[in-house]
Amino acid sequence: MAQIVELPTREAAPPTRLNRWRAAWQLTWRRFILGTVVTVVVTAVTFALLSMSPMDPLRKYLGLRYQHMEAEQRDQVRHALGLDAPWWHAWWDWLTGFARGDLGQSLIYHRPVSEVVWERLPWTLLLGAVAILLGVSVSMVLGIYSGLRPGSIVDRASTLLVSIVQSVPPFVLAVGAVFVLAVAYPVLPAAGISPPGQPPTVSSVARHLVLPALLFALTQIPWLVLGVRESVIASASSPAVTATRMRGLSERTIVVSHIFPLAVPPALALLGSRLPEFVVGAVIIETVFSWPGLAGALTEAALAADMPLLAVLTGLTTAAVIVGMWLADVLHVLIDPQVEVHA
Repeated sequence: MAQIVELPTREAAPPTRLNRWRAAWQLTWRRFILGTVVTVVVTAVTFALLSMSPMDPLRKYLGLRYQHMEAEQRDQVRHALGLDAPWWHAWWDWLTGFARGDLGQSLIYHRPVSEVVWERLPWTLLLGAVAILLGVSVSMVLGIYSGLRPGSIVDRASTLLVSIVQSVPPFVLAVGAVFVLAVAYPVLPAAGISPPGQPPTVSSVARHLVLPALLFALTQIPWLVLGVRESVIASASSPAVTATRMRGLSERTIVVSHIFPLAVPPALALLGSRLPEFVVGAVIIETVFSWPGLAGALTEAALAADMPLLAVLTGLTTAAVIVGMWLADVLHVLIDPQVEVHA
């Protein structure tokens, strides 16, 4: 009887670096097109929702003069500002002006929207950069250490602490920190970027930045610590890492060369997927600490039904989330060998 011999199947060649860059480029232009469409739709939805809001933007625009004007005078001012136009007409006028470089006029700040954005954007970038750097650094250290030593004292303590922090609403954490560190024990300023009546300096901004940056980072640490921990545990118990241990490699080499490359991409993907929560956290922190950033202006624009300013800020927020998710996905494609690439 003839014996059937199974020929070994030829494994597919691993994707080359060139194929990964091609895949990243394809992902980029697809996300660009989709992100542009989504951002435009978000601005249209913003105008539509504000048109149904009970807030009267004219009241915020006129201030105390609103109470002393006749209804006919209010209607005249409202018509002059274009506030009586249908929302789709107002949105199209704003969109065409945006295409020409005109972001519109803010009703609550009585200034061009572009000036408001450029004035507040650096403060948001400063707070966000410090909070992200602090939060990611602490989360990576705690998550990696806990993942490499599950069940240790550090692992149990960090898991317990981040679980408690995660269960408390960010607004409660921020208000509690203000009460303890700025009221009961006034060691740090509670709001703003400088003492009242004084211009901001490097030292005053740095001192006023400590509390909001710490709270901002603290609200983002729990889910990232737990995510990194689970990623490291899964990587450490993978067949590839088990095979390297059987070969007698040192633990340091295994951690640096095998566990980290497997654990970092899922952490990046998690960070990209949680960007909307980061935006929500920025709004809460800037509002509680009166930080002069875009998130605070977003809240004020929503409460005052300031359509041009709110449309720009929601569009920027949407674009920032899409860019962040795109960056996380591109890095995932480029550095994770387990990702299938079709280019």
